[in-house]
Amino acid sequence: MEAQKLQLVVRNCVQKTLELVLRARVPLGRGTPNHWFNLESEEVACVRDRLEGWKQRISQPLQLDIFIDTSSSAVRAAVGAQPNEPNLVLLERWTLRYEPAPHAPEAIGWPTFYKRFMVLLRSLAAFLRLMPAHRLASSLGRLGHASDAPALGFRVCIGGPHGGRSSEASPEAAPLDFAAGVSPQQHAFSPPDSTHGKLRIAVSYRPPSLFTRTARPAAAAVRCSSDRMMSAALIANYLPTEGARQPPAVATLDEAALGADGSNPRFGLLPRPASAPHAPSPPAGLPSS
Repeated sequence: MEAQKLQLVVRNCVQKTLELVLRARVPLGRGTPNHWFNLESEEVACVRDRLEGWKQRISQPLQLDIFIDTSSSAVRAAVGAQPNEPNLVLLERWTLRYEPAPHAPEAIGWPTFYKRFMVLLRSLAAFLRLMPAHRLASSLGRLGHASDAPALGFRVCIGGPHGGRSSEASPEAAPLDFAAGVSPQQHAFSPPDSTHGKLRIAVSYRPPSLFTRTARPAAAAVRCSSDRMMSAALIANYLPTEGARQPPAVATLDEAALGADGSNPRFGLLPRPASAPHAPSPPAGLPSS
């Protein structure tokens, strides 16, 4: 019973990992909502179909490749494609592998065990937005669904890079790898549990230095220009015209002779500033600063 529950959690974590990556990178149709691990996502039907055989032996390694077709010179420039790189440029390579424990699982603390997988998936979802392909995918997504608009593609391989490809991957036969001279960056996520087996998730991705970014005007320059325009408009509207009624003079505290009780013949009793509230004391056992 414990082993079945364990495999169920691992299977769903692997499936959600693949779907989180694909939903963040590849334009896909709507899918069935999935609420496993208290993290809402949409299922990718073709990937779940592809993993039917893997579910029978979840210790098989999985590989997910995210790539883009750089037949267009603009796309090649955007990803910094080298002259020796083919049209299909690999952007990210995700590897997932579950290493079962040598002994049968028993007495698993399920609430804690489940929460560790929740933390892993939230960390992965946050890291997806920090990777350079996120900006590229977002820019391509704003182009809409035009037939000639470039888009990211993917491949799912079981048992290694030659174990098979997803039905959504195209073109099918072209090999994929990081070109010579491109040193991919690496990131590995800590396994959520090591007592009952280890789920290892890692990614190699195209370095950010190769991606080009559109130059934007400096924020300071924009703010400075805006301030000048606002100041000019305020001054032009504020200066009174000749013969216009002047605003009444306003006395300052320096001009006002205050009495002992804080009163002034002209302004009456001035309110005294309220004393600053005392900061709440820290809970027992915690340092005050």
